Amino acid sequence: MPVFEYECRACHSSFERLTRRIGEDATGIVCPTCGSDDVHKVISLFGVTGAEPRGGPSFGGGTHTHNGIT
Repeated sequence: MPVFEYECRACHSSFERLTRRIGEDATGIVCPTCGSDDVHKVISLFGVTGAEPRGGPSFGGGTHTHNGIT
């Protein structure tokens, strides 16, 4: 079962919920902080995928080699 991150529109707190299906919407999910049902799914950074820039991730600093040139 997937875990999704939600944000409450009333109090702006973020929380996670285990859901039964990937396509399940936020119906019936309430904010654990204020009890509001005005919540929406947010895109979690953990769940975002994509290609890394050529040469891999850049963390800054240090010397790196690009095409054999230091």
